[in-house]
Amino acid sequence: MHVFRIRNLTRWSLLVVACFVITGPVYAQQPGLAADQVPGFVLQSWLDQGVAFAGISHANGCHTMTTGGAGKRVQFLSCPNGFAEKLQGSSRVVGNSICSTFPYPGQPVVEQCREWFRLGDNKFAVRNKGEVTSTQYRLVK
Repeated sequence: MHVFRIRNLTRWSLLVVACFVITGPVYAQQPGLAADQVPGFVLQSWLDQGVAFAGISHANGCHTMTTGGAGKRVQFLSCPNGFAEKLQGSSRVVGNSICSTFPYPGQPVVEQCREWFRLGDNKFAVRNKGEVTSTQYRLVK
């Protein structure tokens, strides 16, 4: 009986070690968070709480304010050319990014994923593939 338990334990030990050996490189290849990057679980908590953000796009100078829960986000858009709109979309967290879908006029509806980096208290640089695309402020009560 003791021999069976030892052999059985040894088999399980070998199986566990084999799993670590096989999956170890996969975990090692996952990039860590960059300095001041906001982790995915924090982004998710913001969406769960319906935290509002206001900011400016660096590409076109449009001001945005985005509010609401993850499944039903509302974005108010005001641009220097006089264009203003209220858009309804959605957001979700993928890894360490917020991925949002809004129907911008004249553009196909696509999901855009952005990483967030803390610049100060409630101030963030929002990046797409390393390039800063907007500056956002978390609106707190």
